Amino acid sequence: MKAVGATAILAVLTYPFVFGQTVQATNDNAERDAVVKVMNEAAEAYAGRDPKPFETIFLTNYVGIRDKPEFDMRQQLIAMVRADAEVLKAGKRLDFQTLKYENTQIDVRLYGNTAIVIASKKNHWRYGDRKCLTSIQATELWIKREGEWRAAASHATNFHCESKPYHPTHPALVGMPEPSRPLNSDRDGELQIRGLINSLVRSRAGGATSFSAKAEQSVTADFVSTAPDGSVSASRDALFEMPAVSARATLSRNSDDAIVIFDASAIYTFRLLETSGPGGETLLKRGTVFLVRSEAGWKIAAMHMSSH
Repeated sequence: MKAVGATAILAVLTYPFVFGQTVQATNDNAERDAVVKVMNEAAEAYAGRDPKPFETIFLTNYVGIRDKPEFDMRQQLIAMVRADAEVLKAGKRLDFQTLKYENTQIDVRLYGNTAIVIASKKNHWRYGDRKCLTSIQATELWIKREGEWRAAASHATNFHCESKPYHPTHPALVGMPEPSRPLNSDRDGELQIRGLINSLVRSRAGGATSFSAKAEQSVTADFVSTAPDGSVSASRDALFEMPAVSARATLSRNSDDAIVIFDASAIYTFRLLETSGPGGETLLKRGTVFLVRSEAGWKIAAMHMSSH
């Protein structure tokens, strides 16, 4: 955008941050409660197999991340819930039944019209005659549009019961085409995020002191990180594992590494292959950083790592 003056004025009006200060989440109990309310509505809709809330609460380009990013997660959820709703309407029992799905702990961090949410969830489900309780640790991105909070992205780590029942792919998903990742329309924002990430990665060459100084400039004051074991802390150690982001990765529609921008927030999700163990086993790790944009530039507000 060439109109620098207009852009600067717009930034002052749009972002509740003061230039030169550390970016930090704000306290607004009413907005926090609004985010929690819509999260609980989505949980209840999933357990009750009601597709309507998913059509409004989840953005059309919602990204769900576990072992890889699913760029059509909204469509998958709606397809499954609609199909199950028809089965229940016919008076039949579901093969895969959600007995209870709930948010047990919710930590909402507000950055203007962006909310970074650290959530613990419980999914008590049954397939056939076997039951399982799955604990979920998630980092979620919610954005406010037209006065309503909407789900934009989530990276979740599942911890299943000791003897997880086998269940096949949901029939509604069989034959569903694999989507390609949509390209960002905000190319300037993507270049800025790539520059931030790569600058942080390059600082590792200068050792721990250099990296620590750069990380201090690159993250929010209340940065939070979720480790593969589900533990949550303010540690920035996981950022040291983050790979550089190449233009090819972010431009390729078939890449699992992606930058996705949602208004004044974004995610960068990436895959890592790690060799460990005496047999040289290969461990697949998936990481996602959650970014917010202020007039001071892009900052990393959260990171989520999982292993598979």
